[in-house]
Amino acid sequence: ASLPTSNFRWSQNPAKASVQYGFPQLNTLDNDALGIDGSMAVLPEFGPDDDTFVEYNVVTGEVLRTVELPFNKLFSPKTTISFRDGHEYIAIFGVDKVNPASGISVYIVQLDAAVGVNPVIASFALTDGTSGTPEFENANALDFSNLWFSPDGNHLLTLYGGSSVSTRSWRLLDVNYNTSTIAPHTIPNLTSDDAFQINGDRTQGHFPVNWSHPVFTSGPDGDIYVVGVSGQFNGRSFTQAEITTSNGQVGSVLAFNVNDDTFHSLTDSVDENLATHVIATNTANSEYIFVTYWNDTTNPARGPKYSGEIVAIKLTDPFGTNGLIELVHHRTSIANEYYYGNTLPTIRPDGTQLVFSSTWGETQGSVSTYILDLTSKLL
Repeated sequence: ASLPTSNFRWSQNPAKASVQYGFPQLNTLDNDALGIDGSMAVLPEFGPDDDTFVEYNVVTGEVLRTVELPFNKLFSPKTTISFRDGHEYIAIFGVDKVNPASGISVYIVQLDAAVGVNPVIASFALTDGTSGTPEFENANALDFSNLWFSPDGNHLLTLYGGSSVSTRSWRLLDVNYNTSTIAPHTIPNLTSDDAFQINGDRTQGHFPVNWSHPVFTSGPDGDIYVVGVSGQFNGRSFTQAEITTSNGQVGSVLAFNVNDDTFHSLTDSVDENLATHVIATNTANSEYIFVTYWNDTTNPARGPKYSGEIVAIKLTDPFGTNGLIELVHHRTSIANEYYYGNTLPTIRPDGTQLVFSSTWGETQGSVSTYILDLTSKLL
C-alpha cells in the first residue's frame, strides 16, 4: 500500500501477523519541527488525513479500511499498541475537531472497532490549565515525545516540561474500560522528598521522582511497573517504608509498582555509575529488565561499577541470587552529547536476544548494530 506517512505500527494480534496500522499526519509535528525534546508552543495547522488511521496488509499491499476519528492526531514517536481481551487499543494525543479550543487530550482508540462504531473508548484533557504541574505557568507544557501505554492497556505516562529540567513532571493516568474513563493515579506521599524537590500534585498523578527514560513493564507477578533512571533520587536516603533499598540509599535504577503503589530501588548506589536507558520489551519473558550505563568515569559523581555495561536486573528480587547480571561492555562513545552513539537497546519479546548500537570505540565516525545472544546468560 502507498500511504502518505512514515508512522507505522504492527498489529499486536497474533491472528493479524501481516497487518500494519498507518497513522497519516500532515501537520508540522510529523516533520519534527519542534526539536528533539518534542515540546511545542502552539498547535500546528491540521490538514487532510490528520483525523484518520489506515489498516492495511503488508503482504498484498491492500488497504483493508480507513477509519475517521473525531479528533486530529498528534502522533508521538513512543506510540504503542496494547492487545487485551482479544482487541487492539492505541493511546494517542489529539485535538477535538468540533472544539479545538479545548486543548490537547489523550485518546484511547480501539483499532479493530466494528464498522460504524465510534472507536474512541475514552479521552482525558491534558492541557486545560488544571494538570497539577509543579509550576502553574507550565500546566500546558506537554512533551510530545513521551506518551507511554502499559502492556495491559490500563495505564498511561505523560511528561510536562518546566522552567528547568528539575521542575518537569511525569504524570501517571489510569484507564477504565468498563466506565470508558481516564483518571489520574494518586501517587503516595514521600515525606523524605519534600526538602529537595518541587513536586506536582500527586493526587493528579504527578510523580515526585524526575524520571529519566522511564518505561512500563509487566512483572512476572503480573503487576505493572514504571521503571526508569532515578533522577534526583539517585544517592538520596529514604525510609524503607517509602522506598525499599539495599542500604538506605536509592540507586540509579528505580521501580514503581502501579498495583500496590510502592517504590523500589533496583540497584545499590555505592560506586555505581549512572544508568542511561531502561528496556523492558521482553513482554513474553518479563522476569528481568535491561539497563545501559555511561562509560564515563572522569565525573567524580559516577563510580566504576557497571561503567560502560549493559546489565540485566531481576525486577522483583534485584539483590538476590542472579539479581543483577553484567551482560556486555557496549564500548560506545557518546562524548560531547553525541546522540547517535547511544546504545538504545531493544530486547526480543521472549528475552533471548538483545540488539544495541555502538561506535565500538572512541571514534564517532560510524555507528554499528550488534546482537547479543542471551540464551546462556542465566536469565
